[in-house]
Amino acid sequence: MQKSRFSIYKISSIKMNAIRMNTIRIGMAVGVCFLLALAAGCSSDADLPPYPDGSNGDAGMNQPSENEDEITTVPFTITLGGLSGSDGNAKQDGRNTRVAPPGAGSSSSSGTIDEDNGYTETDNVNAVRLIAFRRRVQNNGENTATYDAAVNDIQGFEYDPTNDRVINGKPTLEDGKEDDYLSGKPHKHYVVKGTFGISRGYEYRIIALAYNSQEKSPYPQYEENNVVTTEMLNLKKGTTFQEFKASFASYLVDGDKTDTPNNWLDYLKKIVLTLNNVDCLSRRLITVPQLFYGTLYQQGDATQNPIISSADYQKENLGNNTPTPLVGTLYRGMAEVEVHITHAAHYSITAQTQWYCLLADTVLTQMPLTSYDGFKQGGEPINKYPKKGGTYTAIAYAPFPGEGKEVVLKAFVLPGKTHLAVRIGLKAYPHAHNYQIKAKDMMSSEAATGVIVVDGVSNLFYLRRNHKYVFTYDEQKTLTDSRHLLE
Repeated sequence: MQKSRFSIYKISSIKMNAIRMNTIRIGMAVGVCFLLALAAGCSSDADLPPYPDGSNGDAGMNQPSENEDEITTVPFTITLGGLSGSDGNAKQDGRNTRVAPPGAGSSSSSGTIDEDNGYTETDNVNAVRLIAFRRRVQNNGENTATYDAAVNDIQGFEYDPTNDRVINGKPTLEDGKEDDYLSGKPHKHYVVKGTFGISRGYEYRIIALAYNSQEKSPYPQYEENNVVTTEMLNLKKGTTFQEFKASFASYLVDGDKTDTPNNWLDYLKKIVLTLNNVDCLSRRLITVPQLFYGTLYQQGDATQNPIISSADYQKENLGNNTPTPLVGTLYRGMAEVEVHITHAAHYSITAQTQWYCLLADTVLTQMPLTSYDGFKQGGEPINKYPKKGGTYTAIAYAPFPGEGKEVVLKAFVLPGKTHLAVRIGLKAYPHAHNYQIKAKDMMSSEAATGVIVVDGVSNLFYLRRNHKYVFTYDEQKTLTDSRHLLE
């Protein structure tokens, strides 16, 4: 049978929206002082992340003396809000299949524009980590580092722990920002401002990552585990820019152990010596954080040259001019999946529902961080359980909310192709069932907003970077009928 691919908008009992996730404009840098929101001012040495190798922060390079007359303090601005048209959409400017950008009246799920003050999609961001890589000046002290975007000059840069900061706290809210979603209509954004110290004799590449530093694992027995950890990034003495990457940890549930911290045995529904309906599972749990990514460049630079040269900031070159501020844009790197069950229900009078897990059979756990495109180059998928098992991995969890109440399963994943399912845990026999999210029940639509690309035969969903996919089941029985069983 020839496979067919089609786009999906909604059906009567299953409504499905693929909402263009918002891109986030952010100016970036290090040594930060928040305006208004952080009365304490600049980050201190206590904000420096630990170095796994125990290094003292020399980054394995011969550094010049850090005298005040060899460092130029440069202001920067980080602005959360805006949108990206670089994702290969049907329209080059990315104006199709998108949600209103943060700062322009966005709603987390619906994408509707109500008031001119929405910033829901970035509201949970409470930390920005700025990471610098540097190398000796390559242009003999002349102004402006040369850069060929086609070549993508990344050679020779090494991690600089002295310019690695985690900026914690709620950003300030400012009015009057603009982006192209509302045709230049001013609206509010979150803003962070600070300064970055540029040392004579170096060229820099500066990367920023924004995230929720307080997010915890949602799964029972793992609630004390942070989602974002220092081990997520491979930074240590001597790490080169080419090697820079992020990795996301998963947890293997051991069926031979008990239900204890860091081992949620109830996920496998072990009754006496039997594990129930686990053959399709990898037996792993993961929570991928929502990350926003960007690079720093000089304000007013139309080329957005990511290489910042200290030659541009030397006193003899500046004269009486003030240093050019550094700015940039952070973009959302993940795809987001939400499954809504509007009316939760029990399986039977005795087999009452206890919990839900959203499953994906292809979960990528690593990607390079040398550019925003690295989010589309994810690798290291979670493997099939080596004995008797499958590849479906839990990516989100929600407890049973009560009969007739709404269940929301929400997960972020690296872009890619995957099948999706929901595992439901029950108090009595049959103890658990797995239900695949199907494509064949859905209507095709070519509407510009709410389009999902899917293989209609194999139920394989294509999840794109910076997009949100919302699946709504009006009743739980629509998902849990026999046609959706996946054992």
